[in-house]
Amino acid sequence: MSGDAENYHEMPGDVVDAIRRGRKIEAIKALREVQQLSLKQAKHAVEKYIRDNPSVAESYQASRPDSGIGRLLIIVIVLFALYYGFRWVSA
Repeated sequence: MSGDAENYHEMPGDVVDAIRRGRKIEAIKALREVQQLSLKQAKHAVEKYIRDNPSVAESYQASRPDSGIGRLLIIVIVLFALYYGFRWVSA
């Protein structure tokens, strides 16, 4: 990529793997190391790659920690807490 963040088509495989696993910060760090980019350039390149590659974007969204599974888990925990809280108060 010769220092040019716009040339994201040559994204290294380890960077793409990190993106697919939902680890954008890891991808940015790896890209900075490999291509000697600034933080801003690497962040821009990774985000542009995610935007411009629908299959990668889909994998990225599905594997992010705040995806549907995480939200569902939080809802279940809150519902259990409310249920047992009301049971304890009414006892």
